[in-house]
Amino acid sequence: MKKNLLIAGLIGVATIPPATAVTKCVALDDGYYTRCTPGDANGFDWTADCTLNGAATHVEGIAICSSVSVGSRGVARATLELSSEFDDNVYCWCKMTSPAVSYYISSDYEYTTAYACYQRCAQQCTIEINDMAFREGLMPTLSD
Repeated sequence: MKKNLLIAGLIGVATIPPATAVTKCVALDDGYYTRCTPGDANGFDWTADCTLNGAATHVEGIAICSSVSVGSRGVARATLELSSEFDDNVYCWCKMTSPAVSYYISSDYEYTTAYACYQRCAQQCTIEINDMAFREGLMPTLSD
């Protein structure tokens, strides 16, 4: 019985195809060649349409107002802290959600009030997608 199970297991292993990697191509880069046109900015959602060498990519993302300040555009963080004090959340962060998912990327934009941040951060993200330092922070963090 053990011999039959061993033989069946070996046959199964021999017939299973090897895993292959899948690469997703997105028409974005972190250099001078990507050009993006700001799209909608509604609430915390933002969009942009980007072109790289004639290939178009529709980008979607979310905006977050956090209490975390890094003092530099393009810094990436996997998570963000939100202060329980509403007025401390004045720093605008952007996250791409489609065609791939990124970390939160600092826009290095500080609003005078949290309310102003919540009103304008998504629009700031549509502008930041054209900034090289912002995209340099964005590209290494992409995943599906």
